[in-house]
Amino acid sequence: MGSDPTSGPHHDGGRILDAAEGVLVALRRCTLAEAFNELARTAREHRLPALSLARALVAVAENQPRQELNLDAVEVVRNVWGNLLDRLRDRRDGAGPMAHQRP
Repeated sequence: MGSDPTSGPHHDGGRILDAAEGVLVALRRCTLAEAFNELARTAREHRLPALSLARALVAVAENQPRQELNLDAVEVVRNVWGNLLDRLRDRRDGAGPMAHQRP
């Protein structure tokens, strides 16, 4: 029996990095390359593994922080991208600046 190439830690890590890049693309309206560079730079500046930061970013964006997350990474996510995540949630929930305008 062969192993499934679409499962396992390497595949899961790649999926998390892709998802985190997608979050940054949505927040920043930037390219995937810019999102990757921002994630890598932020991880380096805060001396965190990029995958830990990516996991925390995705969890916070999903509003589902989990206990197994690196708490330092969660704090960095909230400090670096918290305002953008809050604004995105406000728009999604209808509480953003457009919510009070008439059609």
